Amino acid sequence: MTWTIDSAWRKGADDTLTAARLYSVANASAAPGSGTLRGAATWTTTSDLSNPLFDLSYESNVFDLSSAANGTYDLFATNCCRVGGVMNTNSQSAFSQWVRFTKTGAGTYNLPPVFNRPSLYLIIDPAVTTTADFSAVDPENTAVTYSSITTTSSPYYGGTTLPCSSITSGVLRLSSSLCSGSDVFSNIYQAGTYWTAKVQATDADGNFAVVDTLFRVISTPAPVITGSTAVGNHTTYEFATAAPDTNVDTYTVMCTSTTNAQDVLTGTASSSPVTIPGFTPGSSYRCDVTAVNSAGTGVNHQQYAVGPVVLEGLSLGLDLTAGQSLSGAVAHLFGGNLQPNSAFQLTLEGGGVVLNQGLADSSGNFNVDVTLTQQACPAGVHRLVLSGLSRSATTLTDTVWVELNSSCSVIRSSRTEITEAPQLAMTGFSATPYLALGSGFVFLGLLLILAKRRRNSN
Repeated sequence: MTWTIDSAWRKGADDTLTAARLYSVANASAAPGSGTLRGAATWTTTSDLSNPLFDLSYESNVFDLSSAANGTYDLFATNCCRVGGVMNTNSQSAFSQWVRFTKTGAGTYNLPPVFNRPSLYLIIDPAVTTTADFSAVDPENTAVTYSSITTTSSPYYGGTTLPCSSITSGVLRLSSSLCSGSDVFSNIYQAGTYWTAKVQATDADGNFAVVDTLFRVISTPAPVITGSTAVGNHTTYEFATAAPDTNVDTYTVMCTSTTNAQDVLTGTASSSPVTIPGFTPGSSYRCDVTAVNSAGTGVNHQQYAVGPVVLEGLSLGLDLTAGQSLSGAVAHLFGGNLQPNSAFQLTLEGGGVVLNQGLADSSGNFNVDVTLTQQACPAGVHRLVLSGLSRSATTLTDTVWVELNSSCSVIRSSRTEITEAPQLAMTGFSATPYLALGSGFVFLGLLLILAKRRRNSN
């Protein structure tokens, strides 16, 4: 027989369990802890540390029951020290699990209920009802009843029932609406405190199993950037973020260039990672992170370092806001590690207009600022495409979509396709034939090449 114990621990506080022990008891109604020790399990443990809120421990206990007599048995495991202070656990350093089953014959057993999907770790948010599902199914298909474990008699460590809670049909609910007497939810469940709920599921034959959930009351997050990865053409970064021990509704990462205070980039996400596009090739940045939940806002002026940014491919930088005229806007054209001396161009697809063209240098790089003119102003939905050739001579592109009114004012712009104006469908204009012309390009006289780049945050 194999008994697996899954348990949740505070980050860095995984002490795991000792080998489980086997006890024989008189019958299914015998008191907990009244059995006779019959031996210990062969056991192994593994841990999962990937969750930023908690650690998981998995213990597998193997018992050889081939020579055991028919009868009722308890399996029990315990260890110190789970968390240095669980508010409703009388023996605060103790953690334990146990099951009761019956051997009915050679290799046959009457087994305890099996929990469906127990929550091992949950955040208590005073603003909402916290729900833990302890429902279980009996392998022998008998009815299952549920009870909270409140005894502290050794070796079955429990605790007092969670204040302001109820358990019905295996579902535990925790809410201010369930408080009684002098209990005040906010006074009891203070930010950052740990609590535990241990629930026993018992079948009609008296066999039972126990599951344990560790709770932590939500607190203002203390966020941190734990890593970053350059993706795509390496002007976009994904930031891994975490806020140990608490939930986060929103992460915001803000990066500022170390050489240009106006070059500020911001990204927001409901979970890690936070993706931010538009980093300037050649620039370095320092990044801070903010996290928000119902308990408050946490800010970490971490100054996480990114860069220097090394472009791999093409980057079209075009910062536009609604109402801004596209005529006069500056497009920042970058190329890195392209085919040496290869052609690049900026086109307005949907109008079939080449707005700028030129050559990469002998290292395959270019950096050009272009001021757009009325030539880029036909009304409707258009796609500005920067095109170039990779070192293997395949065509690369970077794209910005824009919708203009009849006055050349921006209605909206996006890195993804704008589809709400089908009457202004793409013309099918392709940049590829132009790129093959190589160094024969002549710059358009209507465009002004700027020597200095200045970019606002987006």
